[in-house]
Amino acid sequence: MKTTLPRRAAALALLAAATLTACGSTTTTPARSGPTAPAASVPGVTTPSTPAQPLVLDEHANGTTVHLAVDATLHLDLHSTYWSRPVSSAPALLAAVTVATPGTDLPNCHPGSGCGTVVGGFTAKAPGTAQITAHRTSCGEAKPCAPDQQTFTLTVDIP
Repeated sequence: MKTTLPRRAAALALLAAATLTACGSTTTTPARSGPTAPAASVPGVTTPSTPAQPLVLDEHANGTTVHLAVDATLHLDLHSTYWSRPVSSAPALLAAVTVATPGTDLPNCHPGSGCGTVVGGFTAKAPGTAQITAHRTSCGEAKPCAPDQQTFTLTVDIP
């Protein structure tokens, strides 16, 4: 049993050294030769080589303002089927896009209970400010919403 502890410590030290060595390694990409094309058609704006992940928000973002770059995407998940489909106040600035809709077959989900998610997707098309809104009148079966729970509003600033 006395030899097990030093062997285990040595193995852990070796593993730590290998991990630190891997973290410190770098990869270089050879430089291109010749002229390069402009990064984007708008001066001062560059286009990423891989698409950025969408900004994903839900009903907790109600009443807030977010900043979204041109060509960036926002997904909005409202966790109740009582919500209307979210819409943009300025489709020329913030256009609706199709996003996958999650299923409503949730365990313990009874008809009329509002189980499920209403999904909206939007892409920023031009600088400006737009609002995304959705409405509901019911917050549960035979349960009207209080006035402050009837409207979802998100302000989107596109710099």
